[in-house]
Amino acid sequence: MYDKICKVCGKPFLAANPRYNMCSEECRRENRRQYDRYKNHKYYRTEKAMAKRKVYYKEHYKPTVHYCQVCGDQLPDGRQTYCLRCLVSTYMTAEQPYKQIAYNRLALRGYDKAMILDEAKRMNIR
Repeated sequence: MYDKICKVCGKPFLAANPRYNMCSEECRRENRRQYDRYKNHKYYRTEKAMAKRKVYYKEHYKPTVHYCQVCGDQLPDGRQTYCLRCLVSTYMTAEQPYKQIAYNRLALRGYDKAMILDEAKRMNIR
């Protein structure tokens, strides 16, 4: 008999064989569950698994079309809610706080005040 310490729960136990590492059937099951979890996680990150997920999502992707909430034009990006023309015209004509809201949305798109004024001039918005 060999004095061993279980690698799962850490309890000492007597082993009949020097290769035994776990004290009970419950610890063996827990060790198998942890091992499977590790292997599945490792496989999930492989290129083969990622390629399978890409193919699945490509086949099942349903593009959604969004429209401007003010004028109804179709938007190029699905995350936007207002078109550029409506935002610029709101910035140029509206009172506070709507002007600030329009500016914040334009700033998120990368426009500063000078660029907004140039865009308004280009679109003939006063």
